[in-house]
Amino acid sequence: MVKNVDIRNFYIDETAVTGIEDACDCIYIQRIGFEAFQQFKTNKLYNNIDKVKPNQYNNEYKAFTTIEESIKQGDYVKLTHYWNVEKDAYLVIANDVLIREHPMISTID
Repeated sequence: MVKNVDIRNFYIDETAVTGIEDACDCIYIQRIGFEAFQQFKTNKLYNNIDKVKPNQYNNEYKAFTTIEESIKQGDYVKLTHYWNVEKDAYLVIANDVLIREHPMISTID
């Protein structure tokens, strides 16, 4: 599975020298509307959805903003996707609440 992501929202282990294959962990930060986030309640992979409070879009502290980001309004949730190869862990944190945790999914046998 491939997904195009904004490189400014993707962080890789600083010890990876030649590429992502050398990384022990990486993080992808995603922002979604609060209403769209509420749909996670019906997905059995996610927990603690009711504990997540919405944020307000604000460009004040962003170093970089695109036109799309600068016109966004309303409530949103910041999702932090975290992969760790050594711990075989995939986590999703919504704002500051852990909503998903399980071993990494692999397509390699």
